[in-house]
Amino acid sequence: MKTFKQFFEAITPLKRPAGLSKPVKAKPLKAPKPGIGGSKIARKRLGSAVPKIIAKPIKLTKTAPKRLGTKIKKKLVSSFQPFSRFERPKIHIQHIEDSIFSGIDEAATAFGMLSGLAEMFAGHSPKVEVLVSTKWDGAPSIFAGTNPENGKFFVGTKSIFNQSSKINYTHEDIDRNHKGDLAEKLHVALSEFPKLGIDGVLQGDVMFGPTGVTEEVITAEPVYAFTPNTITYAVQQNSALGRRIAEAQIGVVFHTSYHGNTIRGLKPTYGATVDHLKECKSVWFLNFNIQDSIQEAVNSTETVFSIAEAEEFKAIQTEALIKLCDIGDFADRLQERKDVMPDLTMFINSKVREGTTEFTVIEFVDWFTKRREAHAETFKMAETRKRKLEEANEALQFVADSYYVLEKLFAFREDVTQMKLMLIDKLEEFQAIPAFLRTEGSGEQFKATDSEGFVVTDVLSDTTMKLVDRLGFSQANFKRA
Repeated sequence: MKTFKQFFEAITPLKRPAGLSKPVKAKPLKAPKPGIGGSKIARKRLGSAVPKIIAKPIKLTKTAPKRLGTKIKKKLVSSFQPFSRFERPKIHIQHIEDSIFSGIDEAATAFGMLSGLAEMFAGHSPKVEVLVSTKWDGAPSIFAGTNPENGKFFVGTKSIFNQSSKINYTHEDIDRNHKGDLAEKLHVALSEFPKLGIDGVLQGDVMFGPTGVTEEVITAEPVYAFTPNTITYAVQQNSALGRRIAEAQIGVVFHTSYHGNTIRGLKPTYGATVDHLKECKSVWFLNFNIQDSIQEAVNSTETVFSIAEAEEFKAIQTEALIKLCDIGDFADRLQERKDVMPDLTMFINSKVREGTTEFTVIEFVDWFTKRREAHAETFKMAETRKRKLEEANEALQFVADSYYVLEKLFAFREDVTQMKLMLIDKLEEFQAIPAFLRTEGSGEQFKATDSEGFVVTDVLSDTTMKLVDRLGFSQANFKRA
């Protein structure tokens, strides 16, 4: 396994600093081919391409460097090309700042979505059409609707897409396939959801079941409270919404609709509308889309962003764009490194648990080295341990060869994080139901918190990503786990 000294010696031309724990301060090199190198060139030629105000689209077709790959050009101009649809439903939604780890296409799309949302907040029509919705902290995630293969109504979980799918048409099916609290909620869903008149198949997060709502006093107000996962939601008892929740046997937020000819062939569309659903006292459901609320606020106040906030966002946006151009197709090569990416994902989550979203290549190498060495020691045969260390060294060599562009990639990710947090701060103003975290120990039992986050969809490419304050909600979720 490489030592830190060997790691630094592999990076040329670079002088190893005295304190290896600190990030290296050296003149940036050109990104490895076929990426985009020469940050000075990129900065010079992109100067006129960076939008002077947020509302203007990013135009790169004429002023971008000639070496700027066609993928980036297509993604950063106003017309975004749709991605090919997947054969199986894509259920997981990634954090928008992690899009850079999914290749340059995803990163450019994420950049466009953030810019489009900022343009909306600045009181202008965005060049990239985006839809925004609240991400509710519900559990479990359930599916309900009509099976297109046989016309029967069913309920289930993500296991409906398994090779041996667990589709529940009857209460006997639920007893056979599921147990505990999940089974209880599925039983209620099977009894009550057919009354809603669901068209096709809907996916939603359960907010509460028959025994999930409790009476609490929060901020001196009597409320109905429910805690489906980490966040506790509270509604005043004497409100119309409170009375509605008190009557319901189950609460759900539907967020994705599916249509197709077979279960495994269902195609998802994020942003399910509930306008067509029939009212039913036993089922409380909520329209999670806040697009209309945002538009009303923009129309009434002309802007959600102040001038100072718009300028701050623009400055971060400009730096992020330059970094993205320098990174180029390296993001695609990194995505393909299966010996690096799983470890990098775990490393990022470990930093979130520590309370930070910033990190360096050197920190990753230190973490990676310790983890791989410990993993190798779990094998009894010396030959196996040797092979595992050789595989780790090969991955480290890739990191060493890519040191400078990786540092830039990490910096781009942090820029996206800061842009995201600025937008989240504004989106929280449209939170429909107050959210709280239960506290431990004596004193106040609940403390106010932000929502789980928000979901943004690029309409043209049908790409969906989530905006979550990972030092708020994600960290609390990790601690709960």
